[in-house]
Amino acid sequence: MPKDNKINEQSTKKLRITDQLLPLAKKKFGEESVSLEGLSEIFDYISTQCFALDTAIGRPGIPTGRLTVIQGKEASGKTSIAIQIMAECQRRGGVCLYLECESAFEIERAASLGLYTKEYVDKLDLDVEPLIILRPRTIPEAFSMIEYWSKKVRAIDPDCLICIVWDSVAATPPTSEDSEKNEDYSYVMPGAAAREVSFGFRRLTHVINENQVALICLNFIKEKIGNIFPGADNTATIAQRPLGQHASVRIILNVIGTVGEKRSKSSGIKVLAKINKNKIAPPHREAEFNFLFDKGIDNDGCMLDMAKARGIIKSSGGFLTFEDIRFRRNQWRDSGCYEEVIAQLKEKVLLEQQNLLGQQQNIDNEEDYGPIPKKVQVEDD
Repeated sequence: MPKDNKINEQSTKKLRITDQLLPLAKKKFGEESVSLEGLSEIFDYISTQCFALDTAIGRPGIPTGRLTVIQGKEASGKTSIAIQIMAECQRRGGVCLYLECESAFEIERAASLGLYTKEYVDKLDLDVEPLIILRPRTIPEAFSMIEYWSKKVRAIDPDCLICIVWDSVAATPPTSEDSEKNEDYSYVMPGAAAREVSFGFRRLTHVINENQVALICLNFIKEKIGNIFPGADNTATIAQRPLGQHASVRIILNVIGTVGEKRSKSSGIKVLAKINKNKIAPPHREAEFNFLFDKGIDNDGCMLDMAKARGIIKSSGGFLTFEDIRFRRNQWRDSGCYEEVIAQLKEKVLLEQQNLLGQQQNIDNEEDYGPIPKKVQVEDD
């Protein structure tokens, strides 16, 4: 056998560096300190019930085992979107917990959007888990509640969906502002809430990942007090830095108009959602949709607009056309092409998302899409 082949045969029998160091590292730092398998795998997603927003996120919804932050100004739809996410989780047989810190949660409003408490579950005889409402007094107590319920629910059912909504972080007082302990707030240091949120999330992110909990934190945007330089950003949020650091998806909502002819007689608002941070798909995507006060997100309307933008449906005057079918906007569901348009739209959106992630349909197993280093082979003489 040639000399070069002997060298090549000896190199294949040689252990990898990782195989040699792994037992030594486990012996020195512990069995769970090092692993060759990923521990942050996302097992499921919960839809927002808005196809445009799910498309902007780049996945079928918000991820489980991760933190999602939804922020915006007042009356921008933060709580309503969180309610629709919890309603989807409840519809799929999951457990929903709502940390109510603003004392402004309307049970009737939530029921109109599909989220039911025990009162409505018993009245309508529904086979779902009722909504659990928690009322923490301080930020550390909110973290304790989230950790306790996450572990207990996962211990009972290892496969069910768990969705927890914290509404809102800004409305939850830090320990130094607890009204039952202190009455003088003159000594409260600035940034007390941010420090407690940062300290709590350093531990909580591991808990929600181990128990595969979809945690949603709501936060509102306020204006800064004081002189602001021209052109500078004059908005701020409570605990913006720690929330942004630990979040996997951050959604910012802006109201860009109203639905209806007059503002005083409007039936909803037009919302622009921006995905400013995204660790599970390409970030900086936008979604525009209408939020109707009586029905929630107008999913059919946003899907129709997406189909028009992608050329699936063409508009001429006040009519819309799909192949040989001609209809008006309010006649889309009964036009006979509703399901076919949605099927083509989902196929196009799926292809767009795969292209953004560096993938394509019908790929061969031999193709590689990552920068895998090639092995150096010794050629025979």
